[in-house]
Amino acid sequence: MPVPTQCPHCQANLVSNPIPEDQQEDYDGETAFSLVIGLSDGDNIYAWVCPDCGKTWERKEALPTGYRTFDVEID
Repeated sequence: MPVPTQCPHCQANLVSNPIPEDQQEDYDGETAFSLVIGLSDGDNIYAWVCPDCGKTWERKEALPTGYRTFDVEID
């Protein structure tokens, strides 16, 4: 999975809520949403941010369509 499942700095678990089985096909087979924050230049995610420790690291793998399954909380 190209989306990180664990923070390389604080080791926080970045896996969030499960995607219902009947919707997983819409997310290219992903089984859970992610808590990691992706930094974007408008076209591509170029880095990740841990929501727990706030540290940033570069994205090393391509992020195929369907793997952008992030939980978003709006206050």
